[in-house]
Amino acid sequence: FLLQNDVYVATEVSHDTNRLYFHLETGETVQIEKYQDTLRRRVNQKGHEIYARNIHSFSLHSLPYGIIVSIETTKGGIYERTLITNKK
Repeated sequence: FLLQNDVYVATEVSHDTNRLYFHLETGETVQIEKYQDTLRRRVNQKGHEIYARNIHSFSLHSLPYGIIVSIETTKGGIYERTLITNKK
């Protein structure tokens, strides 16, 4: 799962209702968000790398030990992953 790699290199992980942020040692901020029907990765709010297509919804929920990432595709598939981190 691509997002776990960003968790490993982040010094801090945070999120709002529909964006996931990884703060890196370099001072850069990686942002994961739904954009149109894609899930994309941006660095310092510039450019974009497509992580997934045909995305209907993307949501995030806090846990004491990490973040639950939920994705629903345009075909109705639902995928959920828990990113383990003690960082907030």
